[in-house]
Amino acid sequence: MSSGLIYLDGDDRQVGSMINGMGSALVKDRYTDDAGTRFTDDDIRSSKRVVMINSFLAKVLDSAQASSALIGKQLNVKGNNLSIVAVVNDGGTEPRIAIPITLLSKSDLQAAPPQVVVEAVDVLDVQPLKTDIIAWLEETFEVNDGFTVGTNDARIAQAEQGFLLFRIIMGLIVGISVVVGGIGIMNVLLISITERTVEIGIRKAVGANRRDIVFQFLAESITVSAFGSLVGLALGVSITAIAVPVVSSITEIPFYAIYTWNTLVVTGVLALVLGITFGTYPAMRAARLDPVDAIRRE
Repeated sequence: MSSGLIYLDGDDRQVGSMINGMGSALVKDRYTDDAGTRFTDDDIRSSKRVVMINSFLAKVLDSAQASSALIGKQLNVKGNNLSIVAVVNDGGTEPRIAIPITLLSKSDLQAAPPQVVVEAVDVLDVQPLKTDIIAWLEETFEVNDGFTVGTNDARIAQAEQGFLLFRIIMGLIVGISVVVGGIGIMNVLLISITERTVEIGIRKAVGANRRDIVFQFLAESITVSAFGSLVGLALGVSITAIAVPVVSSITEIPFYAIYTWNTLVVTGVLALVLGITFGTYPAMRAARLDPVDAIRRE
C-alpha cells in the first residue's frame, strides 16, 4: 500500500489517494459494487492497465454525476493512464484505488512490501496457523528473512482469557445445576424407598440379597437421571432455536448456536455419573433394611 496524487485525464485537479496493489481479485469479495465490473485474476496476470476506485473517491472526482459516468475514463496514477473499470463501496471515508499488483515497479514493492491477510476460523487456531504459514514459506521460497509473519498477540491473549473466564463461569453455573439435580434425584429415591419399604422387605424375605436391592435402585436412579437429561437437552435445543434469532435481531450481532456430537456424549456420561453418584446412598439404605422390620412397617 502506498499513496500518491491522481487525476482524471483532462482534469488538472489532483487528489491524494491511497494506492493498493491487488494480488488477487478474491480480496475484493468483501466490497459492494456501485458500478462497472471488477478486474479479474487474468487482468492481474496480464498486467492490464485498469483501476478500481472507491465510492468516496468517485464523489471527490465528479460529485455531479453518478458513479457509472466514471466507468471507462482514464485516471492518471503515478504518470500512468489507467482505465476505470469499477466503482466499489468499501465503507471507507478516504480516497482509495486498487490496481493490479503487477503494475507496481520493484521499487514500489520494496518501499511498501505486499501483505496477505489470513483469517483463522477460531482464535485458538491463530498460533498453529502462524507456525504452518512460516513452515510453508520457508519450504516454498527457501528464505528465512524475506518475509514477516505477525499476529495481534495481545488481542489474541485477551480474547483467550475472555473465553477462559466465560468457560469457568459457565462451568460453575452448570456444576451448581448438576448438584441441585443430583440432590433432587436422591430425594425422589429416598421418598420411593419410604413408600416401598414393605415391598423391599418382601423381596429380601423371598431371597433377594443386598446386591439385588442396590442394583434395583441404582437402575431406577440412572433411569430418572437419563430421562431428565434427555428432557433437558430437548428443552435446551428448543429454547436456543427461539432465542438465537431473537438475540440476533435485538443486538444486530451475528449469534449462533452450535450442536456437536460431544454434547450428546457429555450429556449421556453426565446422566450415568449423576445416577450412580446420587443413587448410591438411597440404594445402600434400602439394602440395609431388615426384612422383618420392613414387612411390619405400614
